[in-house]
Amino acid sequence: MKLVEFDEHTYEDPGLGFNVVDDLCQHMRNDPIFYRKMYYPTMATMQDKLKKGEPIDQRQHMEPMVDKACQHYCSKYDIPKRPEELLSDEDKTAIIEKIYGDEMEMIRDGEY
Repeated sequence: MKLVEFDEHTYEDPGLGFNVVDDLCQHMRNDPIFYRKMYYPTMATMQDKLKKGEPIDQRQHMEPMVDKACQHYCSKYDIPKRPEELLSDEDKTAIIEKIYGDEMEMIRDGEY
């Protein structure tokens, strides 16, 4: 069971009518351009740090990726909000924790 399952927040934006956190996570993983330019390199950098025995500050590595994803997502899908307005700090934290939780096993296994 994941910690996310205990979370009572749905992160659904009432103005947009969908869960922005889940949708943005899917966009980052499934958009080939974004994945190749931002997502994969970020995961590879985190894997390199882990191999060197250095601590991984997930927020430091992933927040710039999430910010760029938000910009890319808003422009690609004509979201009626500016990128800096789309996500709250709580939303960013949820995205970072979700991705880190999902990817950490593959990072440890050397998938990147």
